[in-house]
Amino acid sequence: MKPRISIIIPAVHEEKTIGAVLAGIRKHVRVRHEVIVVNDDDGKDGTKQVVSDFARRHPEVTLIRKQKTERSGFAAALSLGLRQAQGEYMLPIMADGCDRYEDIDALYIKAQEGWDIVSGSRYVQGAKKSGGPLLQSIFSRFICWVAQVLTGIPTHDVSNSFKLYKSSLVKRLGIDVAKGTEISMDLALRA
Repeated sequence: MKPRISIIIPAVHEEKTIGAVLAGIRKHVRVRHEVIVVNDDDGKDGTKQVVSDFARRHPEVTLIRKQKTERSGFAAALSLGLRQAQGEYMLPIMADGCDRYEDIDALYIKAQEGWDIVSGSRYVQGAKKSGGPLLQSIFSRFICWVAQVLTGIPTHDVSNSFKLYKSSLVKRLGIDVAKGTEISMDLALRA
């Protein structure tokens, strides 16, 4: 049966965290889903072994190894994952464990109201951002505020990659593989 959500995880040198991320998704996500982990093939990364071991036990998990000839980076990994995705929706997740898997079902339920993008936020009441430099947090909040004021996009966290997208929308817009992690803001602003 076709998955509702394709969870795409760009992962390079995340062998210490990716197992817990995959286990967290398995534990908390009840909506029918697939997990696509996109890993740069640099030969020294233990991530692929951890994911391969997990995928042998859990068929909803797929490992895609980018070839050295393919462009590297976050946006390129999302693009490659999207090409393999079968779900009606796609959700990028960071491999370091900073996203809340408990919220994935709620994002999907909200999308069923007719939204093409449903965004998680680190900056709403009750949410928290852990880790990272203070200056980065201040700059991120400022950019999100400016984007909200200038565009009217109803989100408090336009730069956060933890967004559920209608897959057909992302395929129509396309992913600029030259972008890095700012692809999340780019997609939200173009949608």
